Amino acid sequence: MERGIPALHDAPRHGWRIKPGEDDPKSKGKNSLQVKNSTHVPELTQFRKLALATAVPKAEQKAGSPPPEITHNGTKVQMCVGYHVKGKCWEKCPRAADHVAHSAQDTAKLVEWCKKAYAEE
Repeated sequence: MERGIPALHDAPRHGWRIKPGEDDPKSKGKNSLQVKNSTHVPELTQFRKLALATAVPKAEQKAGSPPPEITHNGTKVQMCVGYHVKGKCWEKCPRAADHVAHSAQDTAKLVEWCKKAYAEE
């Protein structure tokens, strides 16, 4: 690294933004690439702006429970709020098994959870 040019991992936490496809140096799974949800459903759009400004643990606390669970290919995981509501996540996310389109029934469960988690005060 040349003097005066900070490395990506030296960037201020809220200063620089990682672009899709770039490595996330703060990711729990190092060298994880960002993935975008190309099947974002309109029912979740109303929660997107609030979700982007709210950390998932804070939303879980407000909802009084974690996101609903779902089973994909025999693997039971919590629904990934980042992927389905915020529209993006990381490929090495612990909920990556949920980075697929939901059924209407599963979407309805997530919408009900979001109504509690992102209710305006």
